[in-house]
Amino acid sequence: MPKPEHRILVVAEKYQTGFDQPLPTTMYVDKILVKLAAVQNLSRPNRTHRLKTTEDLFILDFANRPEDIEQAFQQYYEASVSEPTDPNLLFDREREVMAYQLLVEAEMDTFVTAYFAAFQGGSATDMAIMKAHARLYGYLQPALD
Repeated sequence: MPKPEHRILVVAEKYQTGFDQPLPTTMYVDKILVKLAAVQNLSRPNRTHRLKTTEDLFILDFANRPEDIEQAFQQYYEASVSEPTDPNLLFDREREVMAYQLLVEAEMDTFVTAYFAAFQGGSATDMAIMKAHARLYGYLQPALD
């Protein structure tokens, strides 16, 4: 849960790689951003989270021209950068994984049932999450063994 004292994040250079914080809503930019770096950096506040809305988002850019940023995003706006996938790919991987006979469907069902039961009712306390984690980890032991 976010703490009130963690309201401002000052970042130098490492913002676009390895940063997994979905809550930022406002960004002040004071350096030139080009191509993919512009897309990665300026997309960070747009990550979804239940505690924020699109009305919360604001970016103030002191360094870049709007047309340069628009050009950086353009290649991703009109086209897909990934290759088309085979719709059966997921099923093929499932068969491949299940062929190792490490996972048992009944054990997976038990884990999933326990997982959803542990977090039923919305928000859980840190202690409840820790207890649920320990219990859920136990359900994974047969596959780990």
